[in-house]
Amino acid sequence: MTTFSSLDSRYSARLSPLADILGEENFVYYMSVWSLSYAECANTGTYLPVYTDRNELYRRVCAKERTTKHQVVALNQVLEEDHPDVVFHYGLTSEDLSHNSRWTQVDLVISKVSHLLRDLVQHVAVLAESVHTPVLAHTHGQAATPVMLGAYLKAKLKHLPIVRPQFRLGGSNGQLTALRYATGLNDFNNLANNWLKRVKHHVRGLESTHIIVPTEDCGLLQVGPSNDATLLTAISVCLKTRALARALWDHCYRGILTSASSSGQAGSSAMPHKVNPIELENAEGCFSNAYHTFINALEANSDSRGLRDLSNSVVNRQMQEGWCYLFLGLNSLITGVSKSVYRKDLIIKELKANPGCLSELLRYYMQAVEGRADPYWDLKDNPPTDFDETIKRMSEWTII
Repeated sequence: MTTFSSLDSRYSARLSPLADILGEENFVYYMSVWSLSYAECANTGTYLPVYTDRNELYRRVCAKERTTKHQVVALNQVLEEDHPDVVFHYGLTSEDLSHNSRWTQVDLVISKVSHLLRDLVQHVAVLAESVHTPVLAHTHGQAATPVMLGAYLKAKLKHLPIVRPQFRLGGSNGQLTALRYATGLNDFNNLANNWLKRVKHHVRGLESTHIIVPTEDCGLLQVGPSNDATLLTAISVCLKTRALARALWDHCYRGILTSASSSGQAGSSAMPHKVNPIELENAEGCFSNAYHTFINALEANSDSRGLRDLSNSVVNRQMQEGWCYLFLGLNSLITGVSKSVYRKDLIIKELKANPGCLSELLRYYMQAVEGRADPYWDLKDNPPTDFDETIKRMSEWTII
């Protein structure tokens, strides 16, 4: 079988926890759940069981889609075959089904990503607590005042929660106005909440999500909600975790962080002695892929083009790959962190090789303790050249 993506081949095993969430088969299944649940709301007293064979449902929908050229219409034809006495899709747009099903997948992935983020924070905390020695910092690529490792690493993991997406009823201009005239229904919030309640009964993990309908406050939903907040917070997570992966890679490059490799792990194809920090490099690459995918989805959903809804475009179908890469990146980063060890002896060796990094501390010491006028220019021309001697001079301050 030909595969078109490394997600389907190289990384498929690592993505197995998402196998029952992402993919077109699951997308069609979630559309059927939303559609069946809506039909139950519209037909009081009707019970419509959800499908248990997702692959068979997908096969039937694909067969009809070859003729209809419309996935939702094809799904409706399958539902009508199985439930001939029920009217489907009445007062419901294709965009409602597509939007809600797509973001159902995202919401379930976010639950798994959130667990990984908590694990990552715990692993980083353990790694940081293993070293109580200040580490050489860099500013503009130059040696700078040492920083405490724990604070440095933890600072890169602040504000990581991803906003859960919203679902919706009212996917096109005039939809609910037309439904109001046709049925006399005015309480669309009640309809929407009952709809979501039925979906939650079938799809575990959506407990904290909400559904919205057009109001005077939020307006018509032809181009929303595009869940900008969800994408923006996911983008932020990608940037922060990528920064952490790069920082750890830099520490490996400097030699103060070592990664335990398995006995069978090969080094460079040309240099057997060189074993790369592969988990950190993979994590950085995955976060970059996820970041650019989310940016692309955010741009597509923000461009209304005269109120044309783009949330079912090829861009949003591709968005699922972003969540896969974020999931892969977090797993790789956790693995890299868990098998990495800071070397205190090499940290101190690096500090001693860069005595100039004590200039800022020495300046304040000379002013606060020795009573000197601001020695900035003196230190600029004559920075510390002996790390140990400088430390002895500031013996009142416990630095290392």
